[in-house]
Amino acid sequence: MGLDWCVEDKAVLGAEDKLKWADAQIEKVNEEFEIAWVSYRELVDAPKVSASVYPNEDWRNFLESADAKDLESRRVQWTEERLKHVTTPQQTLGAPRVGFCEKADAFLAESYSKLCEGDDSQAVLEEFPSLGDYQKGMHGKYIYELIPEENRDGLGAVTGIFAGGESFRGKSLNYVPWLEGYQDELAWYCNKTPDELVSMGRLLQELHDARAEEGHPGEAEAADLRVVKQASTWCIFWGTKGHSMYAWY
Repeated sequence: MGLDWCVEDKAVLGAEDKLKWADAQIEKVNEEFEIAWVSYRELVDAPKVSASVYPNEDWRNFLESADAKDLESRRVQWTEERLKHVTTPQQTLGAPRVGFCEKADAFLAESYSKLCEGDDSQAVLEEFPSLGDYQKGMHGKYIYELIPEENRDGLGAVTGIFAGGESFRGKSLNYVPWLEGYQDELAWYCNKTPDELVSMGRLLQELHDARAEEGHPGEAEAADLRVVKQASTWCIFWGTKGHSMYAWY
């Protein structure tokens, strides 16, 4: 079983009700999106596999339909509204955002130039013929490479394939044999409040330090100590910043 520790948004003080309303509207749009997708598949007599294998031609055609475009517009609207009432992990990290920050836009332009000169330049140019197209496609993307040094403890040293750079691959603790006796106490497969996250981080730190003092040799031991230290640092960073953790598995 996999496990990624995902950092949750935190509500802006006094905006809790507005956040709940925006979340409800996004959920409603997502439900309507699913209904519209099912109806579209029935209309075009799409094969069953198109409902589970993405991306596919039916899905791309559906996204070009008037219904899908309207729903996507509403989802973007409510997502942007939601962002007014939360502090996102990316904001806590100080990650600049494409389309909202000159540094992010400059970084994106430089990245596009390098991609156009790389081995996959043909594929890049087919999808993004111009810098403008690339900027449009990446609009709103956070640039983790430009996060200030003092916030880099919030980046996961080990991350899952489908999780963001601010997440941590909690499953990595499963492979540390000397943590087995602490699974119930640490409960790393459970969601954590900010205070619980700090507590878990401090316990991991204590266990790391005690184990390091024992002086066990070997590369595997060093790797285990390193991942426990990284997990501890990550937990303490996000907990002290007031963010909760969602255990995704």
